[in-house]
Amino acid sequence: PTKSASPPAPGLQFVLGEFAIQNARLNYTETSGEHPLHVEAKDVNLAVVNTRLDLSKPTIDVANIASAQATFALQHGKPATASASTTTPAKPRRPATKSAPEPGFVVNIANGAIEGWRAPIEDQTLPEGTITSFHDIRIAAKDMSTAAGKRGHVDIRAGANKDGQLGISGDIALAPLHADLKLDLKTVDLMPVQPYVTDSVNLLVTRANLTTAAALILDQAADGKIKGSLKGDVALGNVATVDKVTGNDFLRWKTLAFKGMDVQFAPLSVAVEQIALNDFFARVIIDPSGRINLQDIARSRENRRTALASEEGAPSAAAAAA
Repeated sequence: PTKSASPPAPGLQFVLGEFAIQNARLNYTETSGEHPLHVEAKDVNLAVVNTRLDLSKPTIDVANIASAQATFALQHGKPATASASTTTPAKPRRPATKSAPEPGFVVNIANGAIEGWRAPIEDQTLPEGTITSFHDIRIAAKDMSTAAGKRGHVDIRAGANKDGQLGISGDIALAPLHADLKLDLKTVDLMPVQPYVTDSVNLLVTRANLTTAAALILDQAADGKIKGSLKGDVALGNVATVDKVTGNDFLRWKTLAFKGMDVQFAPLSVAVEQIALNDFFARVIIDPSGRINLQDIARSRENRRTALASEEGAPSAAAAAA
């Protein structure tokens, strides 16, 4: 009788029941670019339960990851703490021989639970530095994987700066990128955004916040381009601005709401069902030539020093508050 083929021998496997990290600290500094980058993780408490490494597939399966405390600080643009004399210059490398890329490990995480994290992010690459602080970060993840087409679920909650609340939940896949998420942002402070746009406008924002209830969909096409949409409601609240030159009040409102928004990313299109504006004030001034100061909000070479909220030189009857 013909003997049946024997089943293939199982590949080499490693199993680790549990390992834990207590009060760990990790520093990374990158000084090769124009702006140094420093990342620090401290007070890291982490526990990983039931990890299986299978070299025959190859895969890494983790049953559970839990962390109750960690602080991740990112500083971009600050000088590196290490002196230049202690830095060893990198030796020139020979051109690498091109070869077919080796398949990497597939990582599967059945459950993840993180809470008590903090993440201050500091950007000093701009003339005016900015700091954004996330606190009370909580992340719950299920069935996360780097396998192609595998989708998991994630729920992220965090405090943003002083009074803001951030919520992101939904399905996500890493290869290729796919995200079907619900965004729930409440009174997130927008002041850290100001240094990125201050050179483009003649306004100085003294307060502003963002509230959003929307659905975000992202998909990575075969060519690597990202397509998707954002649908829902967005509101800019408690906004106040002043003229950079005079310091006078210029624009302010309680709520500017965009309801029923439908934004498509590729190609870009924007549709809004309703726009509502409450408690609005604007200092509108017409100069003797008939030019309205609202035309000078966007900065250009001609109006970099233009006063937006000054009535000096303009007929008094031409100044109006709306």
